[in-house]
Parts: sequence; structure tokens; C-alpha cells
Amino acid sequence: SPSTFPCYLKYFGELCIFYLTNYAIYDILICMKEKEVLLHFKGIAEKLSCKVIFDKFDGQGGHCVANEHEYIIVNKRLPYIDQVEVFSKALKRLPIEEIYIIPRVRKFISPE
Repeated sequence: SPSTFPCYLKYFGELCIFYLTNYAIYDILICMKEKEVLLHFKGIAEKLSCKVIFDKFDGQGGHCVANEHEYIIVNKRLPYIDQVEVFSKALKRLPIEEIYIIPRVRKFISPE
């Protein structure tokens, strides 16, 4: 079977996540408004006592620990689609299995 990997795509103002194979789009998993995805991500991080910072800087951002506090830092100059990708990678470093996340949002973090 062909290998598949998750991808993000902006489609009519919504952010969609889908599987891409070597040949074609395999399956569209979910579509949500980009800002809605980021708001859900921020809520998840805050439930896990992780502070979220959107700021302008060189680089993309990610998860970090400083002075025994956890942070997710996202460059707000990035396009929303890239902010979602940075944020989803950072959330994977947190114990997200400990809290309930609505399935539509969980697919943006772990699409498999």
C-alpha cells in the first residue's frame, strides 16, 4: 500500500487536514476555521498549565520549559496554517491524553 502522511490545506477560509499519498489525496479528515483551531489549542495548553505566547520573533516557536514553567511560543507573523502546525507539534509534547479533547480538534494534533 502507498505511504500516507498528514497535510494541512487552507480551503475556502477553513483549515483542512488530510492524508496525502504518493498519488493523490487519500482522505480529508476534518475542516475548521483556522482561528477556531488555534483557540482550541490555546485552551488545551491552558488546561495543562502551559502558558501560550504569541509574539513576533525570528523562527517559528514551539514548546519550552523555563523556571519550571511550561510554555508554547508561536510566532504570530507566521501564516495561520504554519501557526497551527507549530502549535500541534508543541502540544504533542504535553500530556494531552490526560484531558478530554473534542475529536475534531484532536485530529489536528494526531491525525492518525
